[in-house]
Amino acid sequence: MEVAREVHQTIRQFRQTHPATQCTLVADATGLGRPTLEILYNEFTANRQSASIARLDGIVFTSGGTHSKSQHPTLPVDIYNIPKLDLIQNLLQVMETTHLTLAESLNNTAILEAQFKSLRYATSRQTGNTTIEVRPLQQPQIGHADLVMALALATWRLRDLSPPALSPIPRRLPGF
Repeated sequence: MEVAREVHQTIRQFRQTHPATQCTLVADATGLGRPTLEILYNEFTANRQSASIARLDGIVFTSGGTHSKSQHPTLPVDIYNIPKLDLIQNLLQVMETTHLTLAESLNNTAILEAQFKSLRYATSRQTGNTTIEVRPLQQPQIGHADLVMALALATWRLRDLSPPALSPIPRRLPGF
């Protein structure tokens, strides 16, 4: 609950400084992410004046090859089902085209870099689908590559909201 309040406060401060800018908060809605999405929604709508402070979207990481969009079963929130591989490939493309660079002065840049280095392509023997998995390099802070996935969510949603600003998502190469 405290994190939801902090997120809400941060967005309110941003909106005070930039009142004409549309705000979209993208949250992981995979597994335990769905209750977190609901907590964020409840925090945003607890005060009726804050209801329009930001749009809230959920993204479910999938291992498949297709994208889909649905509605949350009880909230007015869009849920996107996006292959994890597409999220990572989009992030890498945005970084490679220098639309996004990592600032070395940020607190977690070293952890983010370590998480990037821990990612590996993996192919399922059952389905033949290629996905991304985390192979920790004996560093507990790598975890599940949470920082990489948060950045991937933001860059994917930015591309979706502002397609002319960025080039189209590349087609997958066989095996990638």
